[in-house]
Amino acid sequence: MKASDIVRVVEDYSHSLEKWSIGSFNIISLIISVLSKELKLSKIKAEQYAYTAAPLLKKRINKKIEEYDSLGIHPPIFWLDNEDLVGTYKNKQCSLGFDWHEAKEFKDYISKSCPNKMLLVSILYILAEGFEYVEIVDGANDGGVDIITCKREKGRYGQRVLFVQSKKCSKTLNKKSLIYEDAFFKDNFIRSSGVREKYLARLGINPNTPTVDIKYTFITNGNLTPTIRDYSIRNNVHVLNSFYLSHNIIAVLKKETAINTVEKWYKEKKFLNGQNFTNKDLIELTQ
Repeated sequence: MKASDIVRVVEDYSHSLEKWSIGSFNIISLIISVLSKELKLSKIKAEQYAYTAAPLLKKRINKKIEEYDSLGIHPPIFWLDNEDLVGTYKNKQCSLGFDWHEAKEFKDYISKSCPNKMLLVSILYILAEGFEYVEIVDGANDGGVDIITCKREKGRYGQRVLFVQSKKCSKTLNKKSLIYEDAFFKDNFIRSSGVREKYLARLGINPNTPTVDIKYTFITNGNLTPTIRDYSIRNNVHVLNSFYLSHNIIAVLKKETAINTVEKWYKEKKFLNGQNFTNKDLIELTQ
């Protein structure tokens, strides 16, 4: 039995290292336990295989942690005690007040959402991030923007503004699509077509004020490849996917509340151009 075969059994057992019923584990002990349960191996045989597969499983764990760290969200597993023990979200979620498994289930909901529900999920995320006013501007001559939002902040910038593009994908975000949308946005906003001034005015902000921090944010339910992440960093595009959305929303709302809210807004057709939301909408959900 190859090390890769053993690791595959462990990954299948733990749903790609993402679903756990335990709070922490030692790699060797975990492999022995899984092989004994899943393949009915003797403890001696399972222990032999465990030492063979441990280095590869350690690499897979590090890769899983890196995937989530690159998205800026809590990974389902993390190292404890100088990499002697692995902790899981079961170990940490009580102190964080965060249900990792609920976030995973909400991520699956986002991945299957239609374009209009995806737009509403984006709005729910923006409100969860503390923005005070959100408006849908999707339509003809929108400058490549679906949502505009703002909030007041202390420090160098008095106002923080997001111009948001919400994009439904079948599976993985197409890099060409991101490049096109980014170029279209910059063409409209940097070359002074009047779109920037129009949106800032709708937010009640003087377009000539020097204390406005404006960021273009691209929200998608598709997966992000390394080349897309590299492009977003090099070109200053804030790209968020369903993993990031789900973890930040579930940090504020219960999964059931989040899903019911999106479904309610969808039935009320709050995805139409001109609809607006305020932080009071979120406050009502959390009470």
